Amino acid sequence: MCTNRNPVVCAIGGNYHINMKKELRPEELKDSLISGAANVIKNREKLNKINVFPVPDGDTGSNLAETFKSILQTLKSRDFDSAHALLSAVSRNMLRNARGNSGVIFSQFFYSFSKSLKGKKNVSIHDFAESMKQSIKKTYEALEKPVEGTVLTVIREVSEEAEKISLKVNDFREFIEHLQETAKKSVEKTRETLPQLKKARVVDAGGLGFLYFLQGISAYFKGDRIKFDEDFSASRVDEYKAEFSEKYRYCTEVLLEDSRLNSVEIKRKLSSLGDSLIVVGDPALFHIHIHTDEPEKVFKTLSEVGKIRMKKADDMHAQVRIRQDYAILVDSGMDLPPSYYQKYGFKVIPFQVFVGNKSYKEGVDISREEIIKILTSNRWKELKTSQPAFSDYLEAYKELLNRARHVYAIHLSSNFSGTYSSSVTAAERIDPERITVFDTKLFSIAAGLLALRIRDMIEKKMPREEILKKIEEIRLQSFAVIVLDTMKNLVHGGRAGKLKGGFVDFLGIKLIITIDEDGYLKKLTQAFGRKAALKKVLSLLREKLDPGRTYDFGIAHVNTPQKVEFIREFIRSNFKYRDIIVNYTTPAIAVYGGPGAYGVFAVPVEE
Repeated sequence: MCTNRNPVVCAIGGNYHINMKKELRPEELKDSLISGAANVIKNREKLNKINVFPVPDGDTGSNLAETFKSILQTLKSRDFDSAHALLSAVSRNMLRNARGNSGVIFSQFFYSFSKSLKGKKNVSIHDFAESMKQSIKKTYEALEKPVEGTVLTVIREVSEEAEKISLKVNDFREFIEHLQETAKKSVEKTRETLPQLKKARVVDAGGLGFLYFLQGISAYFKGDRIKFDEDFSASRVDEYKAEFSEKYRYCTEVLLEDSRLNSVEIKRKLSSLGDSLIVVGDPALFHIHIHTDEPEKVFKTLSEVGKIRMKKADDMHAQVRIRQDYAILVDSGMDLPPSYYQKYGFKVIPFQVFVGNKSYKEGVDISREEIIKILTSNRWKELKTSQPAFSDYLEAYKELLNRARHVYAIHLSSNFSGTYSSSVTAAERIDPERITVFDTKLFSIAAGLLALRIRDMIEKKMPREEILKKIEEIRLQSFAVIVLDTMKNLVHGGRAGKLKGGFVDFLGIKLIITIDEDGYLKKLTQAFGRKAALKKVLSLLREKLDPGRTYDFGIAHVNTPQKVEFIREFIRSNFKYRDIIVNYTTPAIAVYGGPGAYGVFAVPVEE
């Protein structure tokens, strides 16, 4: 009796094939893709360790894991009536969630693969081979300057083998096994093709990721657990990384909707700004990847031809520089501008934002400006926030420990957010000896300013205990004052009673809040009307701060630019300062603070 749950195989002392599979039904295609994607995710750390091309930033495995997670997210709890519908859903989600150079290349391949199977309910071996052939052609076209000896070469050689072998075999199991063996040989050849890989004595990480994907699919057909006996060792990766210098600084990615230009025109516009340029998708949704020194110019150029839905710029120089020493992880609720995260190479864990039932990662899938627009519209009740998923910390620590001897995680007050607790638990599970977690007992830009101070101490190689003692002194000498313009958001979020909130708003009372010594938000005072509240804030700053001392100041706000500018000028005229940072506040605060809320934070500077 067959006991194997896979309908294609049966077990008798091992696994043997019951029947030949000449074509795949949607449910079989679904299960095989899930198996392939899961295998890539499972092996992300192996890929991170050998990642040297195009930049040895140790994150190809993590980027591919994020990219292939979109397959699991799409397929896990859904059924499809056709292969085309299934692949269309997968490719669209992958297009949105692709990360890094290899991830974007995979998203283009899947996008083209789904297009070539239009109208297909089931997938035959011939269909599969023909789709691979068309898809790799489109993938080469998506890159401005395709480089051989990479994942591109591996997919191309596998596609060429697929076309040949499809004329000889009638069984998907045998077909995929042939492709897997071809991929294995092709991956091994990358070690000698690219000078970077030859010098580091490794294979291409993206190409190996594709091999893992095929091995996962093959395992599905055979009903076997995957065994890895290949030796893709990384004998000179550390030496290679130490010698590496990259021409461009920022790995920049953009999701562009409703573009007025096609992919060729976009490549033409961006080609002078950097290299490793990839434009994937279609005018309805493009995923664009480029290495550049001018990410803001990239963003500005693209904002003029379409709607930017996501943008990011990772500092590759910082990633390489800190690899031998330390890495820093922070919450997106630190409210520092992106340029600060980029400058210091901070890894940012984003809060989750829900618009209705749809989830976004703040600063990744949705910008603060977009959130403010919703918050100040009649859709404001649709907004909710949530702390990052626990798995985000696990994956971040694995990634950072691949490129740093020690990781320092710095978080908002544990009495305001659960991020500190999640981070501590994740650190204990991964490697508590190499991870130090800080509770700033502050929030918003105050916590961000303290994170910058901690980073300075780490740079000076101060012992951990000395850092903890010093930042506690600085924290107790810091000051925060926050003004709420309305209570309706607190009431809607369940943080205040409806009757009390309505009464306060009716009277025009503005609550003025601070952060106490234990990291709790507490009411400081109140004022009648906005002008009186602002006057009281300025008075409190004069009262609480030492005019002879230098401070770093931060101003976080929810759409109050004129008021912020007035406060900035007041600080410049009345206090000694090293820096004044201004930014929209994190959605985690904005959603409950509501429109018109603002905060002023001061952290003393060592003389």
